Parts: sequence; structure tokens; C-alpha cells
Amino acid sequence: MGLISEGKFHCDFGSPLGAPGQVYLVFSLKKNYLVLDVAFPPGKMPNIYNALVVKVCDIVNQQINVTCEVQQLLGNNRVRVVAMSATDGLMRGMEVIDIGAPLSFPVGGATLG
Repeated sequence: MGLISEGKFHCDFGSPLGAPGQVYLVFSLKKNYLVLDVAFPPGKMPNIYNALVVKVCDIVNQQINVTCEVQQLLGNNRVRVVAMSATDGLMRGMEVIDIGAPLSFPVGGATLG
């Protein structure tokens, strides 16, 4: 069960795909780089370039997924990740799921040549 805004809104995310972590810090490295530090339990650290998903519920209980990519292992069971979309509404303590694989994108014949 996900929580947002001190328990006022609830959203059921189903079962996690990988090891759960928590948002530790949200900040902007530069104007266009949205960065998160994520803490994981000991022994559950994701690999560099793994995709992570932060699942957020908005005020009308719609699920929003913020996909991130692990860029750096910081130590103390924390990783630094770059968000692939806006981080509006993300707060410290929100659940983060390790997908267990790098980001992937579907491609069609036009892309493959």
C-alpha cells in the first residue's frame, strides 16, 4: 500500500518487482537534471544502470510512475539515480522498486533500419 501526504491518500500498487528501497533525498543537480538518492536495505543494492520505479498516487488516486536509472553507488546502502520525468510530488520515504534490469525501449522496423 502506498502512502502520500501523511496518509491522506492511499493507492494499491500490487506486489513489488524487486527489492524495495526508499527515497532519501530529491534535488536538482543542474537546471534539467532531476536527481534522487535512494536508500536500500543491506544486501539489496541495485546494479548501476538498473531501472528503478517510484510509484506515486496523485490527489485523485491515479498512479504515477517515475522511472529512474541508477548512476552511482554512494555507499551506506544508497544509490544516486537520474529521473526520466518530472519529480513533482516526490517526498522522502516514498517506496522505490528495483526492476532488476536496465531501462529498455520497444523499437520497430523504422528504428532498426
